[in-house]
Amino acid sequence: MPTPTTVAAVTAAPILLPAIIEAIAGIDEAVRRRCTASPDTRVGPLAVAGRYAIKRHVLFPAFAAAWWLGRRQDRPRLRRAGALGFTGVLATMAVVDAVKLALPRGRPDECGDARRWRAGDRARSFPSGHTGSAFAAATAVAITAADPLAAAAVMGGAAALASGRVLRDRHWTSDVVAGAVIGTVTTALVALWRAGAADRRTQKYGASSPSATKAARTAGRAYTRSRKWPRLGRSRAFSVMLRLQRASMNR
Repeated sequence: MPTPTTVAAVTAAPILLPAIIEAIAGIDEAVRRRCTASPDTRVGPLAVAGRYAIKRHVLFPAFAAAWWLGRRQDRPRLRRAGALGFTGVLATMAVVDAVKLALPRGRPDECGDARRWRAGDRARSFPSGHTGSAFAAATAVAITAADPLAAAAVMGGAAALASGRVLRDRHWTSDVVAGAVIGTVTTALVALWRAGAADRRTQKYGASSPSATKAARTAGRAYTRSRKWPRLGRSRAFSVMLRLQRASMNR
């Protein structure tokens, strides 16, 4: 049985929604007029950085390299940051592209009308993909760092770079805000999913110490070499297996 409050909210939604959309469009156009008053803002350092520094094909290799270095140097936090950043940006990209197709909106430098929502190949203003990627990357770093100051710094940097999309006249302010929300929420959900998957693996296989995990990887590589070159690899594999056994006994 719906409550009177629910009924009132449902009844008022068709009346309030157009007014809210109109207010957002007015804010978008006012911010655009202020940001584009000087032609120099479109080629300023913040606008240029907001175009190139937070592109997906920049963030994907960066997080992949962080993950690889974390594994190579046995640095779990760097490895987790790389994995979460890569998957967070990937998931954000999928959500942003789906919303762009469902809600096509004209770009400010192409139509100049914040109220213009239409179908078309170039109507891909809402939400901002660059902003979504920036906040997905910042959220991944903030979650992995677990430091309030570091989190504030990276989120502030993401906001500064995202503002370059408005300064460059490629997005409305509401596009940038929507991209920031999507990137942050999507990456946080990915982090929760990854944490749950890690807990399930721990319950199924048991927790292993870092030394035992590293020794197991080394043993696997040594065993592979022993299969290829039996005379050269068997003694190495045997010594590594002894290290693995000692590490597991010291847990």
